[in-house]
Parts: sequence; C-alpha cells; structure tokens
Amino acid sequence: TLVGYAYGKCHFENIFVTNSTIANYNRYTGGVVGEVGGDAKDGTIAGEHTFINVDVDAGTTISALWGTFDPGVGGIIGGKYGNATVYMKDCNVACELDVFNDVTSAYRWYSYRRCGMLIGYSEESKTVNGRTEATASFLTTVNCTVQYGDWVNYRYCEFTDTTSLGARYP
Repeated sequence: TLVGYAYGKCHFENIFVTNSTIANYNRYTGGVVGEVGGDAKDGTIAGEHTFINVDVDAGTTISALWGTFDPGVGGIIGGKYGNATVYMKDCNVACELDVFNDVTSAYRWYSYRRCGMLIGYSEESKTVNGRTEATASFLTTVNCTVQYGDWVNYRYCEFTDTTSLGARYP
C-alpha cells in the first residue's frame, strides 16, 4: 500500500503497481490506499478522493490475515470510512486477492464479503430478497476495468470461540 490512511481531499494519478505483494494484519489493505475517509466526526470535512490512471497488475497479490475479524481487501482501496466520496477514471485492476473466509460463531464475519477488486469494505449495505449486499453509492467510475483471477487462499476456517486461536478445517 502506498498510503495507509487518506482523509480530506486526496488526488492519486499515474500510479502503476506491478509484481508486488501487499499484506496487512487486521485492518484495510489496498493496492494504493488502505483506507479513505473524510469526516471530522462532525461531518465538516468531506473526503473527496480521486484516482486517475491507476493500474494494479495481475502480478500483484493483496492479502490480509484475520486479526480482529474485520479486514477489508481491495485492488485500489482497502476500505472506506465516514462521508468519503471516490471518483475513479481510467483505472485497471487485475490483481489477486489472498483472503480467508473466517467465521466466528458469535460475530459471523466473512472476510471475503469485505473484499473487492476496486474497493474492499464499503461501510454501506442494503437488503435484497432477505440478504444483505454491499453497496457503494459514494463511488463513481469512468472507463475502469477489472479482470478477475483466482482468490489464492480461499478456504473455510471456523473458530471454536472468539478468544481461541484454535481452528477447525473441514
């Protein structure tokens, strides 16, 4: 990740991430930015983030370990916080996401549901046919492409409780 946290008005242009391994333990991990945000708790600072001509190639792997059970993994942005808005133009993502499908019986966090090729965790959702789906009303894209590859370490891992490090693999 080039930038851990980007708040306020930020502009990223002509960035090429190639043949890289980007990893984090328990927070947002992105090919360019870990987390975008933009509020001063009172909503006075809008987060206006612009990404123009950004490429994250197929030789790049982006990953996160389960840590606190809330990682977000994204090809360009790991996660979004607060009242941030994102504009992407001429961006191309073809990286691999190396994520776990982690489940705890109490919290039911699914890491893969917090991942996306452009943005990992969006902090927005809606209910469709009784199911919760992520949404991204804050995102505008123009001429962006995504090439999906295989998710590298996609597997099921259920912890016996939220404090245990022991796990069962079926």
